[in-house]
Amino acid sequence: MKQELNGDSCKILVIGINQPPTGYKNGKDTGTIRRLNEWMNDLGINHFSFSNIHEDKHHLSLKKVDYLRLEKMTAGYTKVITLGNYPSQALKKIGIKHFQLPHPSGLNRQLNDKVFVDNVLGECKKYIQNKVNAV
Repeated sequence: MKQELNGDSCKILVIGINQPPTGYKNGKDTGTIRRLNEWMNDLGINHFSFSNIHEDKHHLSLKKVDYLRLEKMTAGYTKVITLGNYPSQALKKIGIKHFQLPHPSGLNRQLNDKVFVDNVLGECKKYIQNKVNAV
């Protein structure tokens, strides 16, 4: 039986970059969303919130991040997980502790290495269980 990591005591927020340029295809999850859901399932996380750094598809500059919005967005969460380097850099800039997962896009070549993925998910599980420190 898989242990559920989050309950009432652990509120988890996952932060991505922005919505995909093509959005959802025919109402179905993109590969990126499907992979994220698989990872959360592997981690035993049944409930989590999700938001993006940017509200639209075209602002991809750390200079254009609304840091006040980002601070408010993360308030009240006990654990914050970023998808990729970009959201991690934004959170570091304002001192918000978090764990950085690789971006779950099929274009991310790191994901071709199953050992790498298993290791990073293992570290994320330790972060959620308070066994390792956040970035």
